[in-house]
Amino acid sequence: MSDTYRNSRAGGRRSRQSSSADRIMAVQNARSRGTGSRRGGSGRRRGRRQGPDMAKIVLIVIGVLILLICAAVGFQSCVRSEDDKTSVESESETETTEPETEMAAEITVNGVQVHGLTKTEAIKKVLEDMGWEMKVSFGDETADLPNLMEANVDAVIEKAFAKKESGDYTVETDGLDDAVQVEVKALAAKWDVEPKNGSISTYDKASDKFTFAGAQTGKKIDQEKLTSDILSAMKAGEYNKTITATADEVQPEITEAQARENFKRIGTYTTKTTTNKDRNENIRLACAAINGTIIKPGEEFSFNKMTGNRTTEKGYKPAGAYSNGVVVQEPGGGVCQVSSTLYNAVVFAGLKTTERHAHTYEPSYVTPGEDAMVSYDAMPVRICGL
Repeated sequence: MSDTYRNSRAGGRRSRQSSSADRIMAVQNARSRGTGSRRGGSGRRRGRRQGPDMAKIVLIVIGVLILLICAAVGFQSCVRSEDDKTSVESESETETTEPETEMAAEITVNGVQVHGLTKTEAIKKVLEDMGWEMKVSFGDETADLPNLMEANVDAVIEKAFAKKESGDYTVETDGLDDAVQVEVKALAAKWDVEPKNGSISTYDKASDKFTFAGAQTGKKIDQEKLTSDILSAMKAGEYNKTITATADEVQPEITEAQARENFKRIGTYTTKTTTNKDRNENIRLACAAINGTIIKPGEEFSFNKMTGNRTTEKGYKPAGAYSNGVVVQEPGGGVCQVSSTLYNAVVFAGLKTTERHAHTYEPSYVTPGEDAMVSYDAMPVRICGL
């Protein structure tokens, strides 16, 4: 009995162990299948990412097309809206622009019937009826005047259309004085001639004399009379009249005879040359260059400008000249005697010297301190006319 019981318990234990083992194996198999399924699923998802997803692409393309269609529709709506707005504005502008009305009343302007005409037509008809061709002549010249009545014609037509009452209107010349004076001043500026005084004209080297220019009488348009004549013609309706301008003579302040009387020697100065032939030739050339010069009031005379650079090409000879305190031979040596002689004559004449430089040594041909050194590059002598 005991052996049977033990065998029975042992068999029960083995049976339970076998059942437990079976359950464990079943769980493991189930887990194994679950894991494999998940791995397989995971593997399939990775496989789909590697290839194109056509469904998603189609959806994206459809979305983009929808957006483009919406944008196009919106743009067309905006364009239509702007066109409609422009059309409305144009219609509004057209509606606010009133056409010119015709004169219903029986009205005449300067005897011209303007009934049934617009303002523009009425102005044109009245101006044409005037036949404006007014001119001003002076000597051999003739100038056309613009229609100075036009502004007043506009004003009268405006007044007639505003009143809308039958009647006769006349275009007057009131308020046109300034407009006439503007035209007259322009003509005077064109035709006035300034007088010219008698004066020394040129120097004739052959005769060693100055020539004189005769005085000339000037002319000045009588602006006051011309203005009055134009206004009178306008008031009389003489719109095609040619008016002759008159001028007063303007006498010069100095006649030729007075200029000759005023021409006289006002200052002289003399220096003595040496026996050096080349030096004397240089002095002669410099004197010839400045001789006969006319200095007008306010003008400036420049010794260097008149002689130019004293070069051998101009005939100047090498002669003694001071350079840095040393006597050297250079073309034009000796011309300082000419500039010094001129300077002293200018002082005695009472003219103004604007620039003068003394030598660093005492020259023998003038009183020390009364010399005028010239160097073409740096030392000029300049004199101003009174």
